[in-house]
Amino acid sequence: MDSFAEATKRFVHHVKGDLIPNTVFHDSNKLLDPTRLVVKIKHWYSWNPQYRVSEFKLEDLLGDIPRQAEIKTSLLMDNFVLDIEKRQTGNVEGGILQYLCKVVGQGCMKLKCELGPISRMELINLTNLKTDIKRRKMICDPGLKKNEKLVLVKERVVTNRPFSIEGSDEVDASITGTINIPPGQLGAVGGNLRKENTTMQLLEKTVLAYKVQELMELNVNDDDELEADGGTLSAELISDESINCLDKVLEALPDFEGDLQPLASLPKQTKSSLFGELRGILKDRPTFQRFLEDTVEDWRQSGIRDESVGTLLDHLPTEPIECSYVATELLVSVLDALPNWALNMLANCSSSELQTLNKLVEDLKTNHSNPLPSETLPPKLQEGGEYNWATQLLCSASENLHDDGNLFLETGIQPGGLLLVLCIAVQGLTFLGS
Repeated sequence: MDSFAEATKRFVHHVKGDLIPNTVFHDSNKLLDPTRLVVKIKHWYSWNPQYRVSEFKLEDLLGDIPRQAEIKTSLLMDNFVLDIEKRQTGNVEGGILQYLCKVVGQGCMKLKCELGPISRMELINLTNLKTDIKRRKMICDPGLKKNEKLVLVKERVVTNRPFSIEGSDEVDASITGTINIPPGQLGAVGGNLRKENTTMQLLEKTVLAYKVQELMELNVNDDDELEADGGTLSAELISDESINCLDKVLEALPDFEGDLQPLASLPKQTKSSLFGELRGILKDRPTFQRFLEDTVEDWRQSGIRDESVGTLLDHLPTEPIECSYVATELLVSVLDALPNWALNMLANCSSSELQTLNKLVEDLKTNHSNPLPSETLPPKLQEGGEYNWATQLLCSASENLHDDGNLFLETGIQPGGLLLVLCIAVQGLTFLGS
């Protein structure tokens, strides 16, 4: 566990807003530069842009800047304390014929730190800097990729005194197996214990988070404005508290359904292949991420397929490709926004379970006050079933959706945001599975 990255992410989740967590401790000194530039990386398949602190400052691109950047410092909060402990346990048992196996595991993660007082350092002469930028051309080409652009750090959140972060990560797993061979049994036992404890002593003026604003368009024309940029695209859609009104969810849903509709019109064989490939890569997050990061992006830019992971888009028809391509992009990006447990459900749903989920989505849109009787649902969707959380979410008759657990803290997704992306994902997969 990276204790510093975990602490800054938790801090940003708690204070909300449009902050971007500083997940690399060694970037802190760079971010203190008043005109530091950051690379914003936007993958088409993801709701969440990535950010990388660059080696560039504004003067590196312009040669110099006539005006000095002006920084205003103000107190953001007196203190912020993190004291987290998470425990998980699980076991799996199974067997085939004479072979029996049991796996038992438990894990514990702890994180503790006290940050404070915490200050906000704002760049306050953006308008004047913008005027200076517009009078000249960029003289340095930073060599960015097609999906990257430079943004200017306009605000930093920093600590005002030294502090420490204490973290621990422990995993304990055991496996037992037996083979029944008359007249007796053969058995084997194995285990794995991993413990990791970290303590970090950090200096004052450590940057915990920052905000950015667009840069590269500033010297295009005089009507350009510095566009405020949030920490993630999901913050604009599924992490905004306003989405927690059911009417807002139902208002947003039809536009996405229209974009997904081309999937329903694909040839049956294409839909079947696409559906099978997609379910295959959803079975675990690392496989899904490898597909997203390595295969699809390379395919889109160069047309060259990486054979190590099946490419969904290979199964699209040659003509017409555009509307199907956009629909597939939308479905994959929505799946990427879902938490792991939701992905696992969609990967393992039977056809009847998926059809029932889609029926719940349709009922939510037309008559959400009268959900299907629980006893008519497949067992996994009934109360106490493995997928009951989805049933409860889709059958909510409340106009205001609430987070009964730590959903936003863990995923950055509001309850209404989760409802929206779940509806989109279910309908997209149903189009392919029908």
